[in-house]
Amino acid sequence: MTSTYVPRSDLEASLLRGDGEPLVEKLEQLVSCGKASLNEQLLLGILLLFPPYVDPEGAVSVLRNLLDGERGFDAAIWIALTWKSQMPVGDRAFVGILEAHERSPVAHHLLSAVAWSDGNTELALHHNRISRKIELFPFNIMRALKIDSSINAEEQAYLHKVFKDLVVTRHAELDEPVCTVEGMISRYKDNQIFGYRLTSMFWEYAFPDS
Repeated sequence: MTSTYVPRSDLEASLLRGDGEPLVEKLEQLVSCGKASLNEQLLLGILLLFPPYVDPEGAVSVLRNLLDGERGFDAAIWIALTWKSQMPVGDRAFVGILEAHERSPVAHHLLSAVAWSDGNTELALHHNRISRKIELFPFNIMRALKIDSSINAEEQAYLHKVFKDLVVTRHAELDEPVCTVEGMISRYKDNQIFGYRLTSMFWEYAFPDS
């Protein structure tokens, strides 16, 4: 990282252009000189999870610095996503933060994913069922269809229908660029946590016959 300060106008220009690598570099510069807001730090952690960087260790390093603050729950969400998909090792402080949000369907959804990656099927089912009881969204439905063998054919058909009803777009790759840090964080949550905005490639993978 360099210590050069990046004007907010440059950051917003990168957001509007959808510049992946330059945006990460600008955020890293803001963090390194202590000028990054909490949302900018969170966005940097999120971006480092995905192409073109895919640096889970770097992402977790950024996100862990947020765990004790206002964005601690949000940081825990993304660390959990990293834990289940890329890097299931290290400090599990994020688990306690998710457990403290017992009325959050997202917290239970990610606790289910972490338990599944740990090989704890019973706990994974427990958290998935609680998540769905609080609120259905596409990705907790997908997890249920994957791991819950108690769901009968009628309920499977219903959940498939609800899944498709809840998906806002199947062509998220065509979305217009956002112009704010907060907007990009929300876009990533819709795409990677909730599953409301899916790419056509993901849709074809999930539903090859539709």
